[in-house]
Amino acid sequence: MVSLVKQKVSKNDIARAVYDAIAARVAFVAQITGFEDDVAIVGGMAKNSGFVAALKQTIGKDIKEPHNPDFVCSFGAAVAAAAGEVDEKVRMKNHKK
Repeated sequence: MVSLVKQKVSKNDIARAVYDAIAARVAFVAQITGFEDDVAIVGGMAKNSGFVAALKQTIGKDIKEPHNPDFVCSFGAAVAAAAGEVDEKVRMKNHKK
């Protein structure tokens, strides 16, 4: 990135290069672990349209985008906790006395 700045590459092109690099890494991991036809993106990066576009192009699939992508992980954690799927040691690890 520093070399691109020194070469006076536009900020938009630098951002696109960063998004493409991150998308390539995400796609690599997704290919190793495998994914089905339906792909969704959750978390904070789901709100970044540049990254989502780069990921769509990299994996060659449409990506479902929930309305509140930053709450999906929290919701899943709450459901797991309510179902008793969270180990007590995990719950107590960050609990301050």
